[in-house]
Amino acid sequence: MPAEVTMLHPSILPTDWARTAPAGDLVAYFQGHLAHEGGAARRRASAFMDLAERDLVVLSQKRLGPDSYLYLARRTSLA
Repeated sequence: MPAEVTMLHPSILPTDWARTAPAGDLVAYFQGHLAHEGGAARRRASAFMDLAERDLVVLSQKRLGPDSYLYLARRTSLA
């Protein structure tokens, strides 16, 4: 994992993180392959997608290897 990226603890809700994170803060919210996951991983990804639709975060992913990705969210500037 790149040095500037921290893994968001599963107990922290995406909305709570977005409310308190400074602009530019970068977190990883899942590592693996979301297409192969269900349950909690999908709900967490969906919550981050909702934040992206509201322009509160920009989402990206980094390929780590076969069927392994790091899913990232960067907090946008507050308007």
